[in-house]
Amino acid sequence: MKTKFLILTLMLAVLFFVMVPKIGAFFWCNDIASPFDEGKSSTIENLVIEGSSLYFKANAEIMNLYAEAEIPPNGETNDSKSLELVQMALGYLKESKSKYLQAIQVGTAVGYVESQIDLLRVFNYDRFAVEHGLNETVKNHVKGFLKNGDVIGYYKEIADELDRLMVILTDMEKSLQERGKPSIPVFWNLLQTLSELTLFGNYGTIMGQTALGY
Repeated sequence: MKTKFLILTLMLAVLFFVMVPKIGAFFWCNDIASPFDEGKSSTIENLVIEGSSLYFKANAEIMNLYAEAEIPPNGETNDSKSLELVQMALGYLKESKSKYLQAIQVGTAVGYVESQIDLLRVFNYDRFAVEHGLNETVKNHVKGFLKNGDVIGYYKEIADELDRLMVILTDMEKSLQERGKPSIPVFWNLLQTLSELTLFGNYGTIMGQTALGY
């Protein structure tokens, strides 16, 4: 029951983010590019926004995969459909990672604006987390980067976590191609990794933009 509730919650979040683009880019890993040189901060932000959009598209395909797999005990899964969804998610994740690597490259080349980085260093992340009921573990993960003014490191962590997702999905792809269904623990691992990464990206945005005064 808890698994179904979590899946439904994530599906609603993904549909909201994907279907309402006019609201703007305020959700996942973005709005923290101002510490970079002003001439390139918009370039970095646009790359991050593109990467985030691709991540949510991958997220949507993964949710569709769970909808396909969440069946009654005597039901039959459509392995061909599941394989297609896994491959689509992999494609979006690869593109998303590419955008983040480009943002890292640009950010490394131009460097930081110290006055903006200082805003991240002095922000009270713990108080903010208590006030907004944030998950302590994920908050501390994000804080480890932003408190040190390490926006590039934060982007690198996103790229690394995207890799983790792709490893899981690649294993699932192999199982499906060999006409063997992925095991239930593999599905659990995928959902947990996806959920943690979604929070990690969102917390970076909400704490980062608050610290930077947006």
